[in-house]
Amino acid sequence: MSSYLVMRNVLVVTLLAAGVPSAGQSDLSPVANPANWPRVTSKLQRDPAIERRIAALLARMSIEDKVGQMLQVDIASITPKDVETYKVGSVLNGGNSAPKRRARACRRMAEAG
Repeated sequence: MSSYLVMRNVLVVTLLAAGVPSAGQSDLSPVANPANWPRVTSKLQRDPAIERRIAALLARMSIEDKVGQMLQVDIASITPKDVETYKVGSVLNGGNSAPKRRARACRRMAEAG
């Protein structure tokens, strides 16, 4: 086979391979349809004063604060210092987990942050 044919075949295969992922990705793109989501209603009315306090609190929080508040970690895998540093939202204290299996360690964890 001549070098021209080899180069041509390599080019054709390369172009075909390069085009395959992009064609597949367009078909697999996720689509959100909020109109299909259920509407959540509350029997409680929103209190404008509380809503303002919430907005003010969120405005003072950094992105790190907000992410930390969404975390729930297992008590066996975190220290009181970690709770303070990462502003952890909650610590799961249940099952067979305990910080170093000691009551004092549980109290320090509860008082952290």
